Amino acid sequence: MITQEIAHQIDMTEYCNRIKDSLAALQSLQRADLGGAFHSEARVGPHISACAHLVMNLLGASEPGDTERLQRFVAPLQLEDGSYPENPTDSHGSLTATAGVWGALAATGFSRQHVTMQRAEAWIKNHGGLAGLATQPLGLDPWSVGPLLAYAGLVDPKLFRVQSWLAIPTLVPGYLWIGSQLVSTNNLISSVWRLTLLSALQYAKGSVIPGMVRKWFIALERERTLAISQDFQNPNGSWLGVLGITTVAIASLRALDVSVDHPVLQAAIQWMRSVRIVRETPKGETLSYLSNGSDVWNTALSMESIVQAKRAGFQVDDSGISRAVEWLVETAHQCIQPPIESPGGGRLRRGGWAFEPDNVLGPDTDSTALVLRALATYERTYPTEECVFGVPSAMQAGRLWLLGMQHGDGGWGAFMARQPAAPRTILFEHPMLSTAGVNFLNPFSVLKFLRIQFAQLGDRSTASLSARVIEGLVDAGIPEDSHIVERALAFIRAHQRDGKWFGRWTVNYVPGTAYVVRALGTLGYRYDAAASETPNEANLVALRHAVEWLLSVQRSDGGWGDCPDSYTNPTLAGASSESMPGLTGLVLEALVAVGMKGPVIEQAASYLISTQHTHGPKQGTWDDDGWLQVFFPPNTLYLMPFGNIIAPLRGLLAHYTTITQRAHASHVTLRQGATNGSSKSVGI
Repeated sequence: MITQEIAHQIDMTEYCNRIKDSLAALQSLQRADLGGAFHSEARVGPHISACAHLVMNLLGASEPGDTERLQRFVAPLQLEDGSYPENPTDSHGSLTATAGVWGALAATGFSRQHVTMQRAEAWIKNHGGLAGLATQPLGLDPWSVGPLLAYAGLVDPKLFRVQSWLAIPTLVPGYLWIGSQLVSTNNLISSVWRLTLLSALQYAKGSVIPGMVRKWFIALERERTLAISQDFQNPNGSWLGVLGITTVAIASLRALDVSVDHPVLQAAIQWMRSVRIVRETPKGETLSYLSNGSDVWNTALSMESIVQAKRAGFQVDDSGISRAVEWLVETAHQCIQPPIESPGGGRLRRGGWAFEPDNVLGPDTDSTALVLRALATYERTYPTEECVFGVPSAMQAGRLWLLGMQHGDGGWGAFMARQPAAPRTILFEHPMLSTAGVNFLNPFSVLKFLRIQFAQLGDRSTASLSARVIEGLVDAGIPEDSHIVERALAFIRAHQRDGKWFGRWTVNYVPGTAYVVRALGTLGYRYDAAASETPNEANLVALRHAVEWLLSVQRSDGGWGDCPDSYTNPTLAGASSESMPGLTGLVLEALVAVGMKGPVIEQAASYLISTQHTHGPKQGTWDDDGWLQVFFPPNTLYLMPFGNIIAPLRGLLAHYTTITQRAHASHVTLRQGATNGSSKSVGI
């Protein structure tokens, strides 16, 4: 029960004003020119844009002055030692990122005598040189910087371990189907482009295959590659809506002598131009590329958060909510998925949503579950006659698609319907395909290596993602006690490790655990077992362990943090140089969902209030906090800008709602102003 003492500790008028500020900041990000979507640009390492410019330049598709624009973009990102960071918050450089930036500028005509180029080149020489790229495992070069620099003539393609006389994926019957049973779509398609590019370059340099046979191989591979291209190329010209994959695909096709005028390449080039970003700065224009869109995710999460604020009594822009809902309904996928992504039995399926709005061939379970949850919240809040047309049918299609994507082990991966059971072992301690620690003379060591590598390359079920899917399905009408949910919870329990779960798509154990805790709260579980609506003891035990672990890593200022190093060293889970507002908001929301109250909750809310900007252009937001999202653990990460508004807002809203609900239930008079900022009684 909330006490008068706690009520006096929280100035509810100020609390409401802070929520209003954050709500206003979030609503201001809605884009009328994009049909009501919420748009942001993910921050990634500079080498991704550099390699995109490299390929566009070599195709003759770049604009005059683009190399200089790129140099102005990367110059502020260069570290003191001359290197470039792999990820946006890294304080150290990597060979992949530094070689990618230096190589792209060098190959497109920027002076190697420029001081920034000399510093980068010196750093590269001291860290293995460009030749070192040829020995990098896939996990250290997932965007194929090494092969792309070989395409530009800066690295000898013969140095790469893959030799052209090996069987090429595009020439192996059933390669895609076999690979899809073990490997995720993005890794599978990336591997096709990477290997095809290297083999084509090695053909050009000569190989052990006789000349006439080599020409026959090139022609056949070109034909097969074009067929695969058309199967997986989106109507907008991209592959999976991802800049890095599309960049390598273009280079691969050109290395096979596919004409620039071919429709496949023309569509890809047009898409690359559409994600080109030119900005004016005091030092001149800069050039970068949007690595991947996230408008579906941003719009669903923003819309749901705004609707939650309305449910809490705050005034919101109802017309903006309607536009966002209409946009989400329109972006529901109507295209049939490629067979390798479809559920078992060869049933081709429509439905679902992708992270990116135009990635119509790559819907994912995470985005679909989030949209279902957002639309369900919308339907519960607005009268039926006011709801946007088409919401029920879009939700039904998404729900059926999501149900068909459940894996045999009870969990969900992101993209694939058929995958082996997830191993109960720590993944991503080493980059993908890294052979560190493998004894090739020991068959057991080799088998363990293969098992873990296939799991890392694959789209195995993960607990935190499965938890988010459960939330979406239950909010969309699947019974909480259904066999579908029970199987998923059994999977989640089986993969709990020392009270926590890792985060495949977000860094790392703190958010991974918080998402599971929040889902259990959605199902009616409470940390206080007596208050739980569902008596399953196994789930209650897992919840208690999870909450206790989260409390054990709460920082002295009331916040939470985490770091990418916890992938390779799980003892660092929850460790960071400082608390992160976004991550703290997520944990606060999760703990409130399972009925937590008291000093732990008050300290977390106070941390968020104390770190929020209260004046100027950033009013209502929080600083980018370093909470990273994941492409490929443990090295390839990115920063989502909306994290500095949405997650803290959701945490404060959840806390605020419980305070007002308890105040009503306890006849406690609180000062609050959710509607007009005035003090009034909320007692009954």
